[in-house]
Amino acid sequence: MPKSGTILENPISGVRVKFNKTPQETGGLMVEHEIFFPPGKGREYPHVHKEGHETFEVITGTANYQLNGVDKTAKAGETIDFPPGIPHMHPYNGGADELHVRQIIRFSTPHMRELTGIDTFFETMFGLARDGKVSKDGMPSMLQIFVSFKDLAPELTMPGIPLPVQSVMMGIFGAIGGAMGVKARYPQYSDT
Repeated sequence: MPKSGTILENPISGVRVKFNKTPQETGGLMVEHEIFFPPGKGREYPHVHKEGHETFEVITGTANYQLNGVDKTAKAGETIDFPPGIPHMHPYNGGADELHVRQIIRFSTPHMRELTGIDTFFETMFGLARDGKVSKDGMPSMLQIFVSFKDLAPELTMPGIPLPVQSVMMGIFGAIGGAMGVKARYPQYSDT
């Protein structure tokens, strides 16, 4: 499990994450990360937080993101707010300069499992990249993403797909992934 000050880098995409505050330090109330995206990097998949309130402060660069299906842009000094229950896509770098954002995910009551899972997700994705187990763009396989995403449920869900359908999908992908040795957490990347 990462400690404050830990920095991970994806050697293929060049994306870096710095852990500023961990769930263990905040009693499971929040995490804070700084993320650095080279030009053209960071685009991911839309998702919804059930209870977590997520914000991104744009420190440098220009952030492209999506909120409730609408594409938006934010510049240095602006804060992006993702309330619980609203589909969104995290900021990514569509500009020519590095994008540096500060991500904070907060809960009103302790959610140690969920926040530890988010930190472990970073460790897993960056560990796979260090070991060359990702695409030429630095992304893991879709099966790995589904297996890792399942580990974050029910806090994180996919928008537009009913929860019972998602549950069945995740069960199927989890079984396939397990049979192929794909895990949400690997001991060589994280001790959680």
